[in-house]
Amino acid sequence: EMVVYPDLQTGRFARINPLRKVPALIRDDGVTVFESRVILDYLERKYSDAKPTFVPESPEDRQLMELVIQCHDIYVASPNCTQPGFSHSQGAMYLSPYETKFCSAARAIDRPSRAAKIAEVWKQLNWLESN
Repeated sequence: EMVVYPDLQTGRFARINPLRKVPALIRDDGVTVFESRVILDYLERKYSDAKPTFVPESPEDRQLMELVIQCHDIYVASPNCTQPGFSHSQGAMYLSPYETKFCSAARAIDRPSRAAKIAEVWKQLNWLESN
């Protein structure tokens, strides 16, 4: 089922993900799973006999995969809070510079902050690409 932003604030979605964020997965047994990494790890292990696998075979390649994920989680997606005036760097790609029906004034990100966050994302992506 496709979820749109207003759905995140509903009680129905809160029962799926109490943090009211995407992504979220409802397992076949009805248990809900949220957070990207947890969902991906679950799916990889659940369907490990299906090919292709998304986890590299060598310890060196797995280490690189873990590094990319960690850099994303710390430098791109952090800080992950809803406090006014704070947003993760990737929020610069979708949070409005002003209040809209999809973005509260407290979540809006001004243009100078947006530019700084996009520059930080660019810096991190360039580092990852060159290493």
